[in-house]
Amino acid sequence: MRPAGDYAQKSGGDVHMEFAGPQGSVVFFSMQAVDGKLFEVLGRGERVLNVTTFEDFLAGNMPR
Repeated sequence: MRPAGDYAQKSGGDVHMEFAGPQGSVVFFSMQAVDGKLFEVLGRGERVLNVTTFEDFLAGNMPR
C-alpha cells in the first residue's frame, strides 16, 4: 500500500490492478491514448472483456 501523497509514474503496457485500503482512496490517473484506447478490462487469462476509448470516457460510457 502506498502512503498518503505518494506518486508513481511509469510507461504503460503491463497488466496490474489498483486497490484501496479500508478507508478507500483518491487515485490520480494521467494517461495518453495514442491509439484512442484508454484501458482494457481483462478477464481470466487476460482475455479482453471491454475496451474503453477516449470518446467513451468523454461520453460517460464506462464499463461497470
